Amino acid sequence: MSRTVWPAYPARASDRSSDARRPAPSPWPRPEPARGPAEIRRRGYAVQRGELRTDVASIAAYICAQAGQPVASLSIFMPIQRFPADGPTALGRLVTEAAAKISAGLELRGT
Repeated sequence: MSRTVWPAYPARASDRSSDARRPAPSPWPRPEPARGPAEIRRRGYAVQRGELRTDVASIAAYICAQAGQPVASLSIFMPIQRFPADGPTALGRLVTEAAAKISAGLELRGT
């Protein structure tokens, strides 16, 4: 499950064990100090900067169906040099808003 969607699920003791499955730390500085599941749930989006590929960054938000159950994610990828110098907040907000619109469409369809 992607790092974007799994934090949307309720916190469990098993969340702590998932740290062992994460890739080795990136040589790039992390844009934010708090990146755990609780922080991703709070703000509604996840950020990856140089973790999957050292030259790529991404911001993603989860898409929910009825009852708030996450079913997918919406993400944007960019060359790491285009990652906003002031952090991901503005892009995170845009991605989260777009994911919320998709989620609302799913709820209207009864999916």
